[in-house]
Amino acid sequence: MLLIDGVKYELWTPLTEDEFERIVKEHTREIFGEESIYIDIKHKLKSKEGTGTIPDGYVITFGDKPQLHIVEIELSSHSYDHIISQITKIITCIKDTSTWNDIARTIRDEITKDEFIAIKAKKAIESGEVYEFLYDRISNLASLAIVIDKNREDVRAGIRNITHREIKMIEFQTFKRVGAEVVHAHLFQSIYEPHGGEGKPPIPGGRYLLSTSELLAKYGDRLSNVKGMTWQQLYDSNTDGNFRYFKVRMPLIELDKKETHPKGG
Repeated sequence: MLLIDGVKYELWTPLTEDEFERIVKEHTREIFGEESIYIDIKHKLKSKEGTGTIPDGYVITFGDKPQLHIVEIELSSHSYDHIISQITKIITCIKDTSTWNDIARTIRDEITKDEFIAIKAKKAIESGEVYEFLYDRISNLASLAIVIDKNREDVRAGIRNITHREIKMIEFQTFKRVGAEVVHAHLFQSIYEPHGGEGKPPIPGGRYLLSTSELLAKYGDRLSNVKGMTWQQLYDSNTDGNFRYFKVRMPLIELDKKETHPKGG
């Protein structure tokens, strides 16, 4: 049970991995940082030895240390063997140098389909050569990010025995407001702080709580961080009763700390 200012939320588990994946995708910028791009492609990786698997997507994080994350989304209800097998297959594939070229080319082609993302990527990469940037990150710095609905120590232990390559396991829990079907709060451990203060570096591992109902209750008539609109107006403009990350969904913790509305713009 989660209690937020007297409002009760119960832990809620998605029925299917597809449902969980949809929720996670809505909050990738809050998990990986505002300067990140989620590449939503289902591309099969295959090693020379014939090992094959399909990750759930890719995230490019920019900033001082740009990085590529291969994303695998898992339900904790899956068996240990299933989860470790998926992770092992991905690691096996990205150890193969022939796979580096395939991933870099595939992601580059996907980026070029969206003009906005293409401009953002080229601006963040000083050379402007997206393929070379991706190839370099895959061969040297690519990490595997496992997003799971509940922490499992046996999986963490198993991961430590797989490879020297960096693997992050991110617990992403969802709570449903008691008596409401569409009002959710999410508790997760971010890789980068989504909304750090000015002059403060990102703090890996911060936990952030997002709640639509609490935003409305405390800030509904105040200006949101979308210029000229209040939180209530933004809520009313949605069709499913939730704020989406690409509109204005903000960490409730940050709002509670400041006790003031976010700046416009």
